[in-house]
Amino acid sequence: MWKRAPSRNSFENLCKSIWSTYTCSSVPFSIFQKRSFHNNRLILETWKENGVETGKVIDRNTQPSFRFDKLLVANRGEIACRVFRTAKKLGLKTVAIYSDADRNSLHVDWADEAIRIGPPPSTESYLNMDNIIRAAKQVGAQVIHPGYGFLSENSIFAEKCRQNGILFVGPPVEAIKKMGSKAAARSIMQAAGVPVVPGYHGDDQSDKRLLEEAKRIGFPVMIKPSMGGGGKGMKIVHSESEFLSLLEASRAEASSSFGDTHILLEKYLAVSRHVEVQIVADKHGNCVHLYERDCSVQRRHQKIIEEAPAPGISSSLRSLLGETAVAAAKAVGYENAGTVEFILDATRLESYNEQLSSKQDWKTNPPFYFMEMNTRLQVEHPVTEMITGQDLVEWQLRVTNEEYLPILHQQQIPLSGHAMEVRIYAENPFDQFLPQAGTIHKLIYPPTIQSFSSNPSVPIRIDSGMKEGDMVGVFYDPMIAKLIVSGQSREEVRQRLVDALFHTRVFGIPTNIEFVQRILRLEEFAMTGIDTGFLERNMEDLTMPLPGWVVRHCAVCASVAQFLFDSYVQYSRQSADPWCLPALSLFRLHLEQRYSMDLIPDKFSTAAEKDKEIHVQLTRLESSEASELLFLAKLKEHQALVRILERQVILDERDDVAVKAGTKASADYMIKMKLEWKLPQDTETDMRSQPDVGTSFREWIDVYQVGSEVVVYREGLSSLNKSMTTGYKELTDSSAIVARFKRSKSMLAFERGDSLETSSPLSHGAVQSPMPGRVAKVLATVGQQVNKGDPILVLEAMKMTHQILSPIAGCVKEIHFGPNDLVSGEAMLFEIQPDVEEQTTNLENKA
Repeated sequence: MWKRAPSRNSFENLCKSIWSTYTCSSVPFSIFQKRSFHNNRLILETWKENGVETGKVIDRNTQPSFRFDKLLVANRGEIACRVFRTAKKLGLKTVAIYSDADRNSLHVDWADEAIRIGPPPSTESYLNMDNIIRAAKQVGAQVIHPGYGFLSENSIFAEKCRQNGILFVGPPVEAIKKMGSKAAARSIMQAAGVPVVPGYHGDDQSDKRLLEEAKRIGFPVMIKPSMGGGGKGMKIVHSESEFLSLLEASRAEASSSFGDTHILLEKYLAVSRHVEVQIVADKHGNCVHLYERDCSVQRRHQKIIEEAPAPGISSSLRSLLGETAVAAAKAVGYENAGTVEFILDATRLESYNEQLSSKQDWKTNPPFYFMEMNTRLQVEHPVTEMITGQDLVEWQLRVTNEEYLPILHQQQIPLSGHAMEVRIYAENPFDQFLPQAGTIHKLIYPPTIQSFSSNPSVPIRIDSGMKEGDMVGVFYDPMIAKLIVSGQSREEVRQRLVDALFHTRVFGIPTNIEFVQRILRLEEFAMTGIDTGFLERNMEDLTMPLPGWVVRHCAVCASVAQFLFDSYVQYSRQSADPWCLPALSLFRLHLEQRYSMDLIPDKFSTAAEKDKEIHVQLTRLESSEASELLFLAKLKEHQALVRILERQVILDERDDVAVKAGTKASADYMIKMKLEWKLPQDTETDMRSQPDVGTSFREWIDVYQVGSEVVVYREGLSSLNKSMTTGYKELTDSSAIVARFKRSKSMLAFERGDSLETSSPLSHGAVQSPMPGRVAKVLATVGQQVNKGDPILVLEAMKMTHQILSPIAGCVKEIHFGPNDLVSGEAMLFEIQPDVEEQTTNLENKA
């Protein structure tokens, strides 16, 4: 450190001397003639005190090396892999913990060491503080990174780490207590003059008091667990009549996820934007923000699409958000990475931008309200890394090592381009988003990707803790991966993300990939018309089934592909290519005269209901060409000629629909077909909007066979005519799965499930489980009279609770499971004996 009279020449000479001493760079010094600069090695800090130039130089090479050399991640899956990548880059040894359910998981493979901490339930493993501390001491880990979720915001766990001489990668215990509790955080923000949403966060947690406060605030209200995050336990209550039941459900989820049932209430703003600011603070009093993220596209308060920077936010509002977030962090002596979440009134965003640009007093008409602070790294942190080029996990570890922030001045934090992240979940968007359990048989990601990279020059990034062969179970969050895409503009990123999602394919278990693609293609999303009610407004369009004639095209393609697969496997194993001439010759020699199969789109398909059963028959015809096979394909009243040539399939529909397909097979049993066709005159109208009759189209069909599963993808539909109905294009131009089949022997068999409301009845009063899970609570008893729609039991799966309702009015005849019992998908849960009136109604309906 130095102090001297301000002299421009002497100051510049000193800087030049420092620069030449510590670097061998040929970069002109004029670039660094700022009062502060830094690079990866050198930090030069200067300031004025009473007119005297003061400064200090920090050389990272002379700072202490890491005080620790072995890091344990007290988490699982994707976030554990993410932390391991940076830790290994910094030369640290890594330790994974695992439950019995995760013994063969990817995060266990990635770590240098792994240690078991308990059985599958999170309360006995990833939430078991003593077991985790014991594991860290056993392997000699000096530092624990908690990831996100589980114990990441638990002040008791952070204190246990401190008591056992283990460094905790996160804020001080007191800061976690203050900001980890949503109620305490609201009080702190109010004292600091930050606007907060009207609500109740008192200690009186009785049902009576909470109901009184809800009525005072005014419905709709939001019920939120005071501890934790991730949307778990959050419930929107629209009326007094449903308050107590949703309160109980919120407490149950909070207890399961966070071990705490304290609840707070907030006024629910129906048209709002969820905008959060990433901050990082070191142990030397420095704190900066790395700009904001928009997380408004949510379902059940779980974020689906996140992007940075937030669209439609002016630079002045962006600065105000950042400054407020930094002030909030400093108010509690915060250290390490954290996120300050705000809610913005979307209906007044334009006026907010104008108000701030005119420098009016924003506190008289606040543009945003404080919601909460997450004292941890967020799931969506990669979008911030992509627009800043910074590795936030490295920042966390350096702060834990008592180093200065890698970048000390706010104006030096880069902001370049745009980034979006989507979360790929094992769930069924077309059956009430029920979480799904099962094995991932095959996993395909887009080409030219990089895992867990914060380098913005790599535009596509995958963060995942799953691999082929892994089981998505019932004990943990059903997220399979995060797909992150960056680019120069939001529109470029949106289009790139749609394409990347098409090339991301998961076999063996349903996902939300098609649903997310549809979101990205909506005009409202493209025009940045997003808010927290965006999905609810568009849900009907987002889950609309595809038209029957599209499904029929896919059925023909699936049948042809399946025929080739079967023939190849049966007769041509000696050839690596089912399209070669020897293989076709064998087809001719051994081919049955007829090849038929039944195709029934299962419950994960978006096929139209009237096509829930399709019978396809291929009949061998005589051909004048020796080099081709000729078939007649029949499905319902439709038929088409199918010609199979070497490396080519030609479909010629007899009702003037011309389909031509150039195809090829790949080693993973994928056949790709390019189709050109016209819509016939008599095509039924099974869509809201439809193209003009005679319009020509081109699309690409990918047919995969993975094990017993046959999946048909449509890779983009484009019109060959200049005019096309907009609504039709929006619906059908969706690179997505349109048919998924399961094969049994020589036929394709399917499984179709009913919705949660009907609860998959085996008979009129017998109810099946809609998913694998655990019985959290039984709400009825045998012999009890119930009405249609009454809750009978509560099922818990992937940390979410689902009430299973009675499909009819009657008497509870049998309940086959009790609390804490594990149930498989489609297991019979209970039986209801219908009332006489109900039975009479059923007989009349049958008659």
